[in-house]
Amino acid sequence: MTTVMTSDPETLINAVVCAVIAIRLFLFRRNGAGYVWWGGLLAYALIVAAGSVVIRTLMGSYEGTTDPAELVINIVVCIMALSSKGNVVRMVKGIGRGGGSEKSQRD
Repeated sequence: MTTVMTSDPETLINAVVCAVIAIRLFLFRRNGAGYVWWGGLLAYALIVAAGSVVIRTLMGSYEGTTDPAELVINIVVCIMALSSKGNVVRMVKGIGRGGGSEKSQRD
């Protein structure tokens, strides 16, 4: 069985955006910050979901084309992941509010 990677530009862009999301979240380092269990669980789920888009696109099993709204959502999540340096807790709590870090709120 041969698989053919899609040539749809939106799907290819979506796969690249999802790859960036998965890699940035996977390479997150806490640098002494405390562990937040729900943050780790959410990061794991996002890595698996984003990574599956990349794998399915490369294998040619991504169904249909990427919806433009899906692409916009993934681009926003990618920007948030890059802005927060892969810190999912900071993504959820808000980058502009000090990232939810109690140390940054005390200083």
